[in-house]
Amino acid sequence: MLVPRLDLGRIDLVLRCGPNWIAALFFAAMSILHLAIAIPDLADGAVESQIGLGLGVLFLLAALACWRVRRQVALYAADRMMHVSYWLGREWFTRRIAFEQVRAVKLTLKSKRARARIQICCLKETIECPVTTVPRQQALCMAITMGARLIKIIPDQPFAIRNRISGLPFDAMAGDEPNH
Repeated sequence: MLVPRLDLGRIDLVLRCGPNWIAALFFAAMSILHLAIAIPDLADGAVESQIGLGLGVLFLLAALACWRVRRQVALYAADRMMHVSYWLGREWFTRRIAFEQVRAVKLTLKSKRARARIQICCLKETIECPVTTVPRQQALCMAITMGARLIKIIPDQPFAIRNRISGLPFDAMAGDEPNH
């Protein structure tokens, strides 16, 4: 039986975001609102209706842009580079960030109903990663691939940490030194 050999130095990870539906729906609603007010008043020739028509068209263009723009975060282990790309039909803009600039991968686990959040913390910025169904595994894979620290934040469990610290032979919360 042949067992395939996995070359861990050549793993590439590509994460793609879908459209920003919240922004697209917001701008579409603003466009409908402005156009619904401006179009009936155009016959009067009021300046306000022309401004409302212009704003309605601008909000419609913003809604279309939010619907069509995509973002991609790609990790290329062989090149030791991360590419953050923005797409509008075709590739539009790509930034390249070396793995050496990445300080940590931050995983924020929220309640069971909310989705987890993965961020890549670089020297000058923090990059938001697309939503995934396996956030713990993805964050660990990203941290190992980039050689960065994995920071795991669990905001709903303050008592678990306190109980773990209180079991120490000294009171770490008060700043006492351990007894030897």
